[in-house]
Amino acid sequence: MTDKTEKRSEYGYDEEGNLEKLETKQGEAVWLSLQYTYDGARNRLKRKGKKRGSNGLEEIETSYVYDEKN
Repeated sequence: MTDKTEKRSEYGYDEEGNLEKLETKQGEAVWLSLQYTYDGARNRLKRKGKKRGSNGLEEIETSYVYDEKN
């Protein structure tokens, strides 16, 4: 998908249909690059990667926690 700023996002999915990676570029410059991991119940466990900030590409990481009902 390309937006009006010419940034292009590409999505990758695993065999179960879970989002596995996301990358957004403008030309060859990477603006966002993320990888996702899941548990056996298909709950997202982690989002890790880089995003472009005022100091260039910055590392980002988000962890997800679920209660016993999930």
